Order: sequence, then structure tokens, then C-alpha cells
Amino acid sequence: ALGWAMQSSNSRILGAGNAFRIMDEVRDNREYSLEDLHDALVDAGLMARVGEEGIRFAYPAIQAYCAARAIAGSPERDEILDDITASLGRLTRLRWWEEALILLSGLLPRPRVLHRKLLYGARLNDGEEIFLIVRCLMESGEQQIEPDALNQVIDALVWQSDSANVRSSGRRVRVIHALGSLRQKSSIPYLVRLATGRVRIDWRGEPAYDLANVRLAAAIALRRLADTRAFEQAIAEEHGELATLLRLWQEGDVPELEQALVSGPDALQPAAASALAELQTEEAISVLVAAVFDQNTKPDTRWALTDALTLLDPARVTRQVILPLIESGAYG
Repeated sequence: ALGWAMQSSNSRILGAGNAFRIMDEVRDNREYSLEDLHDALVDAGLMARVGEEGIRFAYPAIQAYCAARAIAGSPERDEILDDITASLGRLTRLRWWEEALILLSGLLPRPRVLHRKLLYGARLNDGEEIFLIVRCLMESGEQQIEPDALNQVIDALVWQSDSANVRSSGRRVRVIHALGSLRQKSSIPYLVRLATGRVRIDWRGEPAYDLANVRLAAAIALRRLADTRAFEQAIAEEHGELATLLRLWQEGDVPELEQALVSGPDALQPAAASALAELQTEEAISVLVAAVFDQNTKPDTRWALTDALTLLDPARVTRQVILPLIESGAYG
């Protein structure tokens, strides 16, 4: 009750008068004092005092969980959800309600109603709603998701992953992570194309590989999908050499990954760079650093190396890569 009162009023703090009134309603005819209840909540670390006349939840996540429980048990749940979901196009409202809605997705025995309300009227091809919906679907579990709803979300993510539709590479990276997190075989062909294909048109009007950070995101998404035999086989059907590289990545085979980075097919060299960066062993980092200074490293691979290095310790990258490049006069 306290969680719903605060969440529905867009507040993190509740005055003592309102707090005791709500606790009195909850207490009903039970024989304990409101002061004891108040002190017990504080002592348990669930609530915290604010000044002399206020109370708040110790952590926002506790408030979100309590609000989600209140919505799940409310006889007016559908009306409440209609009111909340109708305003999620405003970023402030979405940020305020997202944790409660994600938790609610896991609490409801039949979360499909919530999924439909989230999808109805949502701007799936821009804004933040698509990412909230993905997290809600993940929290619900695959058995609780309507296939039509899942396909609608995947189609929207695939559309946004295309550079012809969305120019921001940062947003496309977020979209690719979301697409991979849904763990659907239908997304594999698109992720493989982004990681290995010439899928965009460059300034000369010629087919080119996608931007390095986008290819890195697609490779990492595929690596995480390839943790089961079924997904590994689906990737192999799309691109056998990439599936082999992902297996080497899983096995942590640095010598073979180095071979792929230095002399493998151009389409796979960025994925090899991603693999070595994520492994983060001394041997793998040494290979990446050597490739940066290798004059034979191709431009597309060099861009991929630059993004891969962002996964490493910044101080180490500064010491072993950036400062030596500056001292060598390579950039000035």
C-alpha cells in the first residue's frame, strides 16, 4: 500500500500523516501500534526516515516491487495499467514506471495482457518504449509470450538495426543487444549479416561493412546465442566460418583467434578482435596490441580493433597503445 501510494503520486517521500493513515488501513484490527509497525519497517531496512515528518523506501527498487505487487493484486488492475501505459510515450513517465512494470511482468500469472497494453499505441520504431517491452518480455519467460507480440517486437528491432532506417550507431548497438537478449532463432540471419556482410552504402555509393561498433555488438550477441547446440547449428547454417570462430571464442583458443584476426577472411577479422577483447587474458590482449601496430592491418579491421579496445582497462590501453602511438608520431 505504501509503495503504490508513493509510486502513483510520483513521489519518493511520504509525509508521516499519510504514511500512518495507510498503515492504519493495512493494520485493520490487528493488535499492534502504528509506531511499532513504522519502527519495524525501518529496522528491517525496508524504509528510512526522512527528517522528522517523512518516510521513504530504503531503495527505489523496493518501492517499485511493492507498487508492482499492489497492481498485481488490485481488482482495478486493467484500468490502472491502461492509465500507466497510455503515458509511456513521455520519457519521464517511462523512466518512473519501468522498474515496476518489469517486476510486474514477472509477478503476473498471465502477463500477456500487460504485453498487449504495452504494445498498443507504442512507438516501436523510435523512443524508449521498445527497450522497456523487451525487458518485460524477458522477465515474463518465453512460455508466457504470445508469438504475435514477440514477432512484432523482433520486426521492430530488425528494422531499427538497419543503417538505412536509423542513423545513430549508438541506438543501433542498443537495438542489437536487445535483439540478442530475446534469444530467437529468427534474429540470427540479421545478426550474421550485420557482423559479416556489406550491408550499408558508403560515401562513394559502394557496399561496405557496417560500422565497427555495430559489428562488434552483433558478434557479441551471436557469441552469447551460440551457448546451446541448437543456436550454434542455426548460426552454422547461415555462416559456417563464423560459427567456427564463435566456437573458438567459447573455447578461448587465442592462437586460432589470432590467426583469424591476422590472416582470416576480411568479414571475420572484426569478430576475432571482439573475441580477443572479451577474453581479456594477457595473451589475448598482447595479440590485440600487436595488431594495432601492424602496418598490414586492414582499415576495417583497425576500426574494429579500436572499438574492441574499449572493452579493456582504459589505463592499460592508454599505456600500451595511445601513448606509444603519440610518441611514434603516427598521429601528428
